[in-house]
Amino acid sequence: ANILDNNRVASVFGETVLEETQTAAQGTSVDLLIRPWNIVQDNAGPCEARIVSQQFNGATTITTVLLANGSRLNSQDPVLAALPENTSVRLTLNPRQIRVFPR
Repeated sequence: ANILDNNRVASVFGETVLEETQTAAQGTSVDLLIRPWNIVQDNAGPCEARIVSQQFNGATTITTVLLANGSRLNSQDPVLAALPENTSVRLTLNPRQIRVFPR
């Protein structure tokens, strides 16, 4: 991911407005700490993915998605949990509590 300005980053999920202002300079490469609840289904989302597996954990279901770049990520989005495996989906990020680490 890269810093666009004070509180925006660009990543495979498109442009995300973060909760906190970043001190890194524009264009700085960063790693994002993304939690499972940050990854959500969005029909207009910029990130294409495929559901590869699901694991029921009582109150939540962990859905593993395979991104176009080959990354596998886990989501707790209930919308994704309702879809069958091998479904193509579009994703975006819920910016709540995303942390940014300069490389």
